[in-house]
Amino acid sequence: GVIVLKRTSDAERDGDRILATIRGTAIGHNGNNGGLTAPSGKSQQQMIRRALANAGMQPSEVHYLEAHATGTELGDPIEVQAAGEVLGKGRDEENPLLLGSAKANLSHLEAAGGISGLIKVVLSMQHGVIPGQIHFDEPSPHVRWDRIRAEVVTGERAWPDPARQVAGVSALGMTGTNAHVILEGARAVEEEDAPEKSGTEGPQVLVLSGPNEEGLRALSARFAGALESVSASDFANFCHSAASGRKHFPHRLALVADAPGHAASALASFGENGEAKDVLYGVAEGKAAVAWLFPGEIDDLSSYAGSLDRMSSTLRKTLQACDNLAEWDDEVSIEKALFEEPSLLEDAAVRIPAFFAVQMAASKIWSARGIEPEVVIGEGIGQYAAACTADMMDWEDGFRVAAKRGELIGNSSEPDTLAADAFEEFVDQIDHRPPNRPLVCSLSGKIVPIHKVLGGTYWRDQLTAESNLEEAASALDKQACEFYLEFGNRAALGDVLAEKAEKTTPGRLDSSTDAALSDLYVAGCKPDFDAIAKEYGARRVSVPNYPFQRKYYWLPGVGKS
Repeated sequence: GVIVLKRTSDAERDGDRILATIRGTAIGHNGNNGGLTAPSGKSQQQMIRRALANAGMQPSEVHYLEAHATGTELGDPIEVQAAGEVLGKGRDEENPLLLGSAKANLSHLEAAGGISGLIKVVLSMQHGVIPGQIHFDEPSPHVRWDRIRAEVVTGERAWPDPARQVAGVSALGMTGTNAHVILEGARAVEEEDAPEKSGTEGPQVLVLSGPNEEGLRALSARFAGALESVSASDFANFCHSAASGRKHFPHRLALVADAPGHAASALASFGENGEAKDVLYGVAEGKAAVAWLFPGEIDDLSSYAGSLDRMSSTLRKTLQACDNLAEWDDEVSIEKALFEEPSLLEDAAVRIPAFFAVQMAASKIWSARGIEPEVVIGEGIGQYAAACTADMMDWEDGFRVAAKRGELIGNSSEPDTLAADAFEEFVDQIDHRPPNRPLVCSLSGKIVPIHKVLGGTYWRDQLTAESNLEEAASALDKQACEFYLEFGNRAALGDVLAEKAEKTTPGRLDSSTDAALSDLYVAGCKPDFDAIAKEYGARRVSVPNYPFQRKYYWLPGVGKS
């Protein structure tokens, strides 16, 4: 028997499904007693008292005792009498100490005797029912039942207080060392505790994996069956639980589904045929290399921002942080321009910093998802976000540079000398650093050297200089990237670079959709599904276990000579 332990605060932080909490524990020893079948009642009383003190509980708060119950005529009465002397205090006839033991169902199990009782109690808490004790006819005449106010559960029984289930579990060791654990059922999640963003809206990404195609198809069929009983409101939780907290094997599938029925149908088809509509399947042979592309134009900035907003709360947080840096007047903000008054974007002083803020937020979203670029490239205004992604300047400074460009240059494609001089002087005040990951300069078309710092002169030239995308495509070719993740919804930069590529034809992915996560996962990337689940406020639910592919190794028959 196995249980997984974790600090309650850590489990709540990580969105784990808590089955029960350990409120108190104690161990003791029988000392010099009469033998294996005659434990020390006095020692057991002391042990249970220490466990209660450790839990900070009164004896009458414990509803049920899972006894060790070896089944001996002498040992069982000693154990029950000792427990009753302690846990029977402060009870009346309407609140007796309930007793039971899994030994009658499972036998002693020796080393697993204690853990079997603990698992039984946790299961009974989950189901809200204390099972009746089998093979029980008459109470032992060797126990003072009237004195200890205890009774054996003879039929299925609801917990006395469903809102607060408390039980003690005793285990008696062969060597005389004994243990007692006090458990409390998991607290139900209150409505006010639920995250603001549930993640239940819109399509969900469901991923599965196996060491071979046979195993993956068997798992798909098992998941298809389980999905038939999943509600629409629990679908996001189900998908996140399938992806988070388990090993990811080379054979992978992913699909984007808008409802449990859609996912069930697709997985059932894959389980039967090895392929299905909407299901992406592949064998990951290693981590897929991804290039991040920051174009200088986005067809509909508000639409792109809206898609990111549905993906993550990071967008709004980044926009608000940028608005604080800009110190706009009360009538202007990037959030307002993107979601309420699009006409504000007609002013370059708002549009250009808003463009940077949206791209920077998108890069933060994908970085938090565990997807990092092998190389980055930007064009025009997009080069600011690319430089920040390569850690050549802090993103706050990148926003200030973009805002200054919008303020000084405005809507003019050819800034005058005074404006360009002022821009260069401003940028030179920023703290610039060499890149910490490959950055393709869209002007030279080459990778920026690891010792190179891009100062005011570079960013001044970048205002009007032509991009050298043919050379840039060649530089990206050498990085052998399998995907272009483009931070814009037009894919213009990705199309141009892919057209000019000579060695590879990377897949182009839209950073504003969850579908990109499917391609990256199947190709071998390792998304941080725990971070994604936390972002959505998802909680863990039960999902099917992996079906083993058993092999038999019988020796072939040996014929007679």
